[in-house]
Amino acid sequence: MAQDQGHPSLTTPPPRKRRRPPKSCDPCRRRKIRCDREFPCGPCERARTSPQCFYRPVVAAGSPSGGEFSQSTAPGVLEGHTPPSQVVDPQAQSRPPAPTSQSQSQDQCQYQNKIIQDLQRRLQCLEEQLPVPPLSQATICPNPSVSQTQALYHFHDRVLGTEEQLSNVSRLSPLVNGWAIPATLPRLRVTSNKTKLFGPSHWLHTAEKFQFLGKFDAKEVEPSLRDVDARSEFGSMFKDCRNLRHAIKAQESVQINHPVPDLLGTLPTQVVCDVLVDAYLRTFELIYRVIHIPSFWKEYHQLWAQPQSTSTDFLMKLVLILALGTTFYPDRSNKVHLRRLAQTWIYAAQWWLIGPLEKSNVNLDGLQVGCLLLLARQTNNLPGTSWFSAGSVLRMAMVMGLHRTPNLFPALSVYQSQMRDRLWATVLELTLLSSLDAAIPLPFSLQDIDRTGLSNLDDEQFDPETETLSTPQSSRHFTDSSIQILLLKSLPVRVEAIRLVNNQHRQELSYETALRLGNELRSACRDIAALFYTSQNQSRQADRTPGMTNFHLRFLDTYLRRYILFLHRPFMIQARKDPRFYLSRKVCLESCIVVASYADHLNLPADTLDDLSHLTIVGRGSFKGALSFDVITSLGLEIVTQLEEEASTRPLGSSPPFIADPLDEMAKTYRLPLIRSLEHIQEQLLQIIALGNPSLKRYNFLSAILSQIRAMESGQPIQPAIYETVKESLKKCHFLLQVSHAASSPQESVESLTMGTDSAADFDVDALDPALGLEIPSLLFFPMMDTSSMDW
Repeated sequence: MAQDQGHPSLTTPPPRKRRRPPKSCDPCRRRKIRCDREFPCGPCERARTSPQCFYRPVVAAGSPSGGEFSQSTAPGVLEGHTPPSQVVDPQAQSRPPAPTSQSQSQDQCQYQNKIIQDLQRRLQCLEEQLPVPPLSQATICPNPSVSQTQALYHFHDRVLGTEEQLSNVSRLSPLVNGWAIPATLPRLRVTSNKTKLFGPSHWLHTAEKFQFLGKFDAKEVEPSLRDVDARSEFGSMFKDCRNLRHAIKAQESVQINHPVPDLLGTLPTQVVCDVLVDAYLRTFELIYRVIHIPSFWKEYHQLWAQPQSTSTDFLMKLVLILALGTTFYPDRSNKVHLRRLAQTWIYAAQWWLIGPLEKSNVNLDGLQVGCLLLLARQTNNLPGTSWFSAGSVLRMAMVMGLHRTPNLFPALSVYQSQMRDRLWATVLELTLLSSLDAAIPLPFSLQDIDRTGLSNLDDEQFDPETETLSTPQSSRHFTDSSIQILLLKSLPVRVEAIRLVNNQHRQELSYETALRLGNELRSACRDIAALFYTSQNQSRQADRTPGMTNFHLRFLDTYLRRYILFLHRPFMIQARKDPRFYLSRKVCLESCIVVASYADHLNLPADTLDDLSHLTIVGRGSFKGALSFDVITSLGLEIVTQLEEEASTRPLGSSPPFIADPLDEMAKTYRLPLIRSLEHIQEQLLQIIALGNPSLKRYNFLSAILSQIRAMESGQPIQPAIYETVKESLKKCHFLLQVSHAASSPQESVESLTMGTDSAADFDVDALDPALGLEIPSLLFFPMMDTSSMDW
């Protein structure tokens, strides 16, 4: 207040004061307590009566109705740390509208839009303080139709997750912190690196009803507890208890040494690693999408620049990728050492994934390691384990909510959403593959899945910093996701096929159903071929390396035809006596001929082999391809059936040599390619044993089949011929195993976890004497043979 120095008695009248706009929430104003101007504010959170915290709109001075918003004060409110939003009082909604309700509604929308803009600015400031990629601001209000309350919830979910990373304090649920989430929103726990879905049976759905707990870091305490400063004491005690809890758990837990302490030191040279990584990327990655290729290369190059700064998650993914790449490594001189290293890497990754830190690995990185681990075990001839299987990876994915629609996780970034979609499709494929090989029911149902399809995008079209997803390519354009999308298209058919084949005690597989599903799968095989030619043409036009190679075409065609074979195989066996099922016999024969033709590219002991040949040598289950039992037995059964039909037309009592008529000559000419195909597979199986792979069952089985075929063609006794043939084949296997065992070197210290090979030095061939009552292993369809006691 200014005063006239010459006349001190004269004073300037004070200026007229304008009423300041209220900044406290309405409950705090009515209770006349200090408000911290948060939303919800601390006093309202701590109130026992749980009043609804809301802020009344600012009233302009001189407003006759008292209901219009002051346009001059709104910007000032936004500049300070004011409440994030103005929530409409539900009591005010029940009162009759004021005369200026229309203008009030328009001003209210404008004001709330400014509030949202302020929230975005404050959120951006928080995100800039984090080392993690920023989330898209569109997540605050994903679409214009979402209500302001839902938008505020999205904001709360993001800001709270951001504050958690700054203070390293995890939350249980938005409701525990005093937030009233609309009933239409999911009750999920979403953070940047872990997404966990809480189902209706989880205890959180009961605990979240108790809303009396507020934030532990409140700025002020209740007036009644101001003397003891209970809130500050409570927050400090909570943190101390949490730290002591972690210390006690770490102290009581058993300290287990890592099986490979220096995993980084086991890596080969960068030149070898480059070859192994490239082998994986050109083969399995386009079928089973696990990694984001540009991001992987970025971390990979950083590994060689700064090895000690490499994270454990990336190192586990890298060693498994290297283990998969050893399958296709061309240099045989170094391949034995790499195979031993691959088994060591596999066991080290499995220990890391399901060992003492199992709970901390339930995230995208852990799921990627799990998928790679399943593939690595499948390609390195390691037996399956119940401790870690496709079912374990499936449960991990479902705990993370990958089987649910992405709309339930609005706080996820574009990169996270795309990677979750790809990983879920990969988990489903690996689960179907495991169920097909192990002949067990599927551990999931399509009714439990509400996730939509994949986006046809290349990996270069998005990265961890992407905020807006690019427009997906058309289905006729080949991308990094095209093969996975095509497999996902036939997923329902294959799920139904496995359910019927492996659960026939529940529902009998009818012949009509087998024909219908078989036709749909054959159509899927044609779609694979069409996609291959699309990729070839697109690559020629763009003058670049083809995205889809012959490996993908033959691998996928073999995989889909296995479903066709399993659907028609029961009726193929019945067709030997019932001609009504002749079509199934024909379909099985066609599928086996196509798959067996892929073995023509396998010409051991040649040094030059294609990728599929490398895989069939060391693969397990479906990865054996043309060398699998399914192809061998089905082709052998077809040839034996033809010989039986030919013998049924001969006169009774006829003896060899048989007089062949023109039809017999034509049938013999038709059988000749099938027999040659089996003989080629037999020779390749023997060469695989010579390479040091102690897999004897298929070779001896096939030897018995060819022996029976030759005996039936010549009219000789079958059982003595099979016995002599199997005895000679076992002698060959025994000699090759002795040579391989003598040439192998002891395991190195870092590779002590690799599986050893049982010695065959004590194997006694002469013990196979029919007089001792021992049964010679042979095919199931031979009436004179029994395979129930076979264990090779």
